[in-house]
Amino acid sequence: MTILTTLIKEDNHFQDLNQVFGQANTLVTGLSPSAKVTMIAEKYAQSNQQLLLITNNLYQADKLETDLLQFIDAEELYKYPVQDIMTEEFSTQSPQLMSERIRTLTALAQGKKGLFIVPLNGLKKWLTPVEMWQNHQMTLRVGEDIDVDQFLNKLVNMGYKRESVVSHIGEFSLRGGIIDIFPLIGEPIRIELFDTEIDSIRDFDVETQRSKDNIKEVDITTASDYIITEEVIRHLKEELKSAYENTRPKIDKSVRNDLKETYESFKLFESTYFDHQILRRLVAFMYETPSTIIDYFQKDAIIAVDEFNRIKETEESLTVESDSFISNIIESGNGFIGQSFIKYDDFETLIEGYPVTYFSLFATTMPIKLNHIIKFSCKPVQQFYGQYDIMRSEFQRYVNQNYHIVGFWSKPKLKLNVCKRC
Repeated sequence: MTILTTLIKEDNHFQDLNQVFGQANTLVTGLSPSAKVTMIAEKYAQSNQQLLLITNNLYQADKLETDLLQFIDAEELYKYPVQDIMTEEFSTQSPQLMSERIRTLTALAQGKKGLFIVPLNGLKKWLTPVEMWQNHQMTLRVGEDIDVDQFLNKLVNMGYKRESVVSHIGEFSLRGGIIDIFPLIGEPIRIELFDTEIDSIRDFDVETQRSKDNIKEVDITTASDYIITEEVIRHLKEELKSAYENTRPKIDKSVRNDLKETYESFKLFESTYFDHQILRRLVAFMYETPSTIIDYFQKDAIIAVDEFNRIKETEESLTVESDSFISNIIESGNGFIGQSFIKYDDFETLIEGYPVTYFSLFATTMPIKLNHIIKFSCKPVQQFYGQYDIMRSEFQRYVNQNYHIVGFWSKPKLKLNVCKRC
């Protein structure tokens, strides 16, 4: 327990907030960004539940993550990074962002406690059904038997690409009785088999291809944020054919050949390798009942919303952009009626289904029934720019007024330097 934690717990306003946080619709005003983070972190530390923090965009999510890392163990802090959804689905995926998303979805699917930061884009994004995701998380242990063909097919479903030699993230290979896998999370793994039994598991160097340390067990996570099984492909074919037949007579004759070419191009999935980079564009047709990230959370999760009005502004822009994008690809013969990448009403579903704590710097009106309003008074600290004499006099003024002063330092040397001068 830190001195800051002790001071926060003693604060009357925090005690009021702590009683209703996650229990009723509550508006919290007056907190600066750094103060807001300390309150959220302390609430998380005192609970045994998952905490979902929703932001208006990825930039704000990144800022909150940086601040929260001062108070929360990195292993318990998760982010679901999504930028522009439409652009992302039609471009090469960033391995770093993909690995963060997979880490987050896996933790949620396993029911782990954590503080999860999700921008609005990520909240609305269509995802693999939760149960299917859970069924494609694998733990391998030395001495266990595996069905090799079934195991390799499962890797393909999870987005891995089969190669003769593994050299990049998301690849796997089979050479004799040796299976090499390079997951998005963790080190490259080499599994040696004795018939169908796992004889050894070791990590290895992709540059030299040399095996390294022995390990007893390893978790294999997906290489994509979508699971695509043969059953998903069958469903996708049916839905895509129906969408094509529905779209073709409703578009201009001049682009009908383009639509046919688009339709034919997706038949790459006739091969044994499902190209996740292409098929992710058809997520609306993949699953009978697709999920969003809300479905991955526990029913008793604590929900916090950062700056509601900014989120609503972003939501309006996202809706317009999404509608415009889909209309354009349909009219140009590059898309189909029914194609979508987001669940439009997901934010409304969330705030109607859970008690939510809303954080806003200023008092604001919201179209939501609030049970409590808690007002903090928080003022920013003066910037000193290395002028230690001014800092010392300002600190003394705070002390004379019975304030507590708590300092945070990026380096021990800086702390020592400031203490000497003050």
